[in-house]
Amino acid sequence: MYRKYYLKVTTDMFWMQFFWALSFLGVMLLIHVIKIIASMFNEDDVSTFFALSSIASNIFMLVIGIISSFGFIKYYVGHGITRKDYFYGAAAASVGLSIILPMISALITYMVSFIINFANLSIVWEAYKNENIDHGGNIIVDIVQSIVLTPIIELQSNPILALFIFSVSILTYYIVGWLIGATFYRFGTIAGIGSIVLGILVIYIEEILMNSGLGFAIYHYTYNLPLYLSVLVLLVILGIVLWIIRQVTKRVAIKI
Repeated sequence: MYRKYYLKVTTDMFWMQFFWALSFLGVMLLIHVIKIIASMFNEDDVSTFFALSSIASNIFMLVIGIISSFGFIKYYVGHGITRKDYFYGAAAASVGLSIILPMISALITYMVSFIINFANLSIVWEAYKNENIDHGGNIIVDIVQSIVLTPIIELQSNPILALFIFSVSILTYYIVGWLIGATFYRFGTIAGIGSIVLGILVIYIEEILMNSGLGFAIYHYTYNLPLYLSVLVLLVILGIVLWIIRQVTKRVAIKI
């Protein structure tokens, strides 16, 4: 019986958020097409759809992570699903979405490239630059930059690694959003603000770990941390955050 409810939550949340993701990618594709058309007149380089969606997907996942706390838990617990089933189902759905979204983004990228090549259009793709600007040790600016900019591997260089880094990044943002939403929902404003600070710190650490593992410079410094170790440390951190979310949602009162 437990397994049945757990799988129901996973399936329901995955498909609902999947259709949200399709709508999001549709909007991003429209923006991408407009940029391509504009580049034919002003001769500017155009970022690939994969790079464009990689950056925007972080914010999208952060938002639906927050929604997971305010909307889904109220719905499921109100219909007799335990908080434990909700938690495990939501966690599994977030992993599934984090895997499928980059794959769809990659598929759209290949389709756009095929159409442009077939039509023989003169479009110059802009290579994404994984670099951080040194702001003289201003930690606030560095943290803001880590949220806006994210390490990206282009599809043409290493498709498997590109999909993996995309997935890890958006999963991190989803979990951070979930943490923020759950804390606000149960404890209110003061604790919620604390969760925002913690979430920003997690994102900042994620950027440092991924850049280090990929060999990219971080504010003019390069750290040669093996990628597997960077990912392992990040997964441990995300596991701790998920444990916190579980404790927060364990006995949360459902608001009418």
